[in-house]
Amino acid sequence: MGPDPKFQTSQGCTATLIAPDLLLTAAHCLAAGPSNAVFAPGWRVGRRNPSIAIARTLRHPDYGGIGSLQFENDIALAVLSVPVTGVPPLALADLSGAAIYNEPVALLGYHAGAQGGLSGAFDCPVGPGRGRLMGVECPVRGGNSGSPLLIKSDGEWRIVGVAAARAGNRAAMAVALDDWLHASVAAHLKGD
Repeated sequence: MGPDPKFQTSQGCTATLIAPDLLLTAAHCLAAGPSNAVFAPGWRVGRRNPSIAIARTLRHPDYGGIGSLQFENDIALAVLSVPVTGVPPLALADLSGAAIYNEPVALLGYHAGAQGGLSGAFDCPVGPGRGRLMGVECPVRGGNSGSPLLIKSDGEWRIVGVAAARAGNRAAMAVALDDWLHASVAAHLKGD
């Protein structure tokens, strides 16, 4: 996801399809007002994928804005102008905060050093942070913002959080999903 429809002039963020026309990402990846941001499903350098315009965005109501250093609510949704076909959306996990710390998570994204492909790790230990922030022991780079944190539940990968920032050289801060996010997704799916 990024501001350049061809992804040739700027690094974007990672966003995850959670419904045919709905993305989950970090709030700092989305402009506060109208923008020309686009989503390129399965983006790869050297392969032209049709990009899809983002019709509107919903940032967490308690997000402090870029530069606030308050990452606890750095989570957002983006509604696409047209649905994505042929790509199954990932489900959100319905886990208590404590359950997240029982197993390593996967952190996957499109970062600047990945040669335009999806990369990440499936064995990232998670530790408690402050509030809904989690410490994830996997390195992140520019472009990983908005990457999903995934946990395997009942044989399926489900999203438990979103990468928000780097924490040193070998770790990330991530935001756990909250009631606002679940309610916003449910309202979108109902057509509200």
